[in-house]
Amino acid sequence: MYSPTDITIDQGKSRSLMMTDNMSGYDLQLAAELGKALLEKNRELEAQVTSLQNTNQEQTMEIQYLKSQLDTMRTMSESRNRIYEEVDRTAQDLEKTNQKLTMEARADRQKIDKQAALVKQLEDKVDDLQKKLDDIKAAEKKVSKKAPEKRRTSSLNRLSLSDSKQGDQGYYFENLAWTNTDQFKNIPLNPYEFEIRKLQDSIQHLKVQQTIDRRKLEDADVEITVLAEQNSSLEKKINVLETKLSEAIIVQYELEREKAELRRRARMRGGTTAPPGAETADIHEELAEGENRLLDEMEHDDPEIRSEAKAVKLESGGSLYSSTESINKVATDAKEIQVGEDASLSILDELECQYQSLFNRYQALIQSKSKKEGEDDTARQRLAHKEVQTLLHITLNRDYYSDSANIPPYKALFKDIFATLRKNRIDEQPDLDSDRRHTACSPITSPTAEGSRQLDGR
Repeated sequence: MYSPTDITIDQGKSRSLMMTDNMSGYDLQLAAELGKALLEKNRELEAQVTSLQNTNQEQTMEIQYLKSQLDTMRTMSESRNRIYEEVDRTAQDLEKTNQKLTMEARADRQKIDKQAALVKQLEDKVDDLQKKLDDIKAAEKKVSKKAPEKRRTSSLNRLSLSDSKQGDQGYYFENLAWTNTDQFKNIPLNPYEFEIRKLQDSIQHLKVQQTIDRRKLEDADVEITVLAEQNSSLEKKINVLETKLSEAIIVQYELEREKAELRRRARMRGGTTAPPGAETADIHEELAEGENRLLDEMEHDDPEIRSEAKAVKLESGGSLYSSTESINKVATDAKEIQVGEDASLSILDELECQYQSLFNRYQALIQSKSKKEGEDDTARQRLAHKEVQTLLHITLNRDYYSDSANIPPYKALFKDIFATLRKNRIDEQPDLDSDRRHTACSPITSPTAEGSRQLDGR
């Protein structure tokens, strides 16, 4: 039999056991729900990590691709610079050869003019002597009609005197009509006839020499024409190489900018935000390094010869086109050609026309540049992104050849023309350039596109 106290104790124990079972079941249910939530969160984190790893791999591949493109463009730029140097050196050699041939042709022309004047003088002298000879022959014919025996006697006496004075120096002139007979065949020449024969030989020799000199002059003119054509073709090649070099520089700076954009995006995805001016400073440094490399690779002319070239006229009648220092060293009697005077050589006209054409093109480009300044200001106001504005300002207005005091004027003119052409092309085709950059790196947007999206979001 159980007492009431035992029954009470048993009831308390059973109640405590029931409460313990209820609490254990609640804890197990809570633990199960917590484990399920943690498992789902772990799966979501694993998916995010996988997507981030894939994005990181794509960005790494794109960076490697852009690096390879940058190395390729740098190699192409270096090869083009070497080709440009070789073409420039060849053009200088051809110009020196052309100047030498021009001087030789001028000397030959002067020699021919002197010989022609001498021939003319000798012909005048021969005409005078021929007139005297005709008078003497007429007088002798009259005397021969009256006294043929006396003429024969005087001729024999003159023959004996000529033999005693001149010995073997006398010779017979068979071309004259009055000595072509058998009667007077062996009579020696008188002093007038002897001088006429000598002058005729001199004239014949000078005519032969004049023909030879004329042929030499024609050959020299042909060589000058060929050299001028070669020089013009080389100048065209130089212009093409300059254009290709400017395009390579633009592409190189585009790649540098894309590389900087990729770095900025990588830092943003990595959780580190760069300072606002860090990217701009990096781009400034890269542009400065590229500019220094280009200036180091450029071939500068002799610093002692920096004056402008001009055409001058020599006292001898020729013309010369060169710098002031070269003219002072070569020809001290040169006079500057005034307005309205005609140049003596066709190559000077060609050089003047080429320079005038380039100058007119440069003036037209400057005028078009001044007209588009207002449009550029309006376009810049639409861009609110600071980095895009900085890059656009650097691309449009940076002077890649600031050291213009140490280069010759014609190179400075060419550089200004190429810079203006590059600016106009960038101004007229911004959308085309942005599409090309977007096609080159499809997963990553260009800075201009990003700036436009930020403006739309605002």
